[in-house]
Amino acid sequence: MIGRGSPILIERAAAARDHVLDDADRTALLERFFHHYGALEERDESDAQPYPGASETLQRLHDAEMRIAVVTNKQRRFASGLLHRLGLMRWIDAVVGATPANAGNPTRSRCCSRANRWQYRRRRR
Repeated sequence: MIGRGSPILIERAAAARDHVLDDADRTALLERFFHHYGALEERDESDAQPYPGASETLQRLHDAEMRIAVVTNKQRRFASGLLHRLGLMRWIDAVVGATPANAGNPTRSRCCSRANRWQYRRRRR
C-alpha cells in the first residue's frame, strides 16, 4: 500500500475494505491522517533511520561544496523535521516536498525552479 503519497495510501486502504470515497470523505480522511501523522512526528515515534553511509556521503558532498536538496512526496514540514531528528539537516540546503494544498510528488517545475535559483553554483563559504 505504501508509495506515491498519503492520498494514494488512503485510496488503497479504502479500496482494500471495498469502500468508495467521495471528495468529502477523501478530504476528511486526509486531514485526519495528517493530524495523527503529525502527532507521531512531533513525539519522534518513528523508526526511520538513514541508509548506511548516507551521513558520510552527505558530509563528503558538503565538503566538496555541492548544494544538496531532498525532493520528497512527504510534506515538507514532516521531511524537514525528520531530517533534523536524524542529524542530516546540517548538510541539506533545501527540502522540496508536498504542501497541504499539493499532496504528492513535487512537480518538475518546482524542482527546476529551485535549481535555477541556485544557478547550479557551488555553496558559498
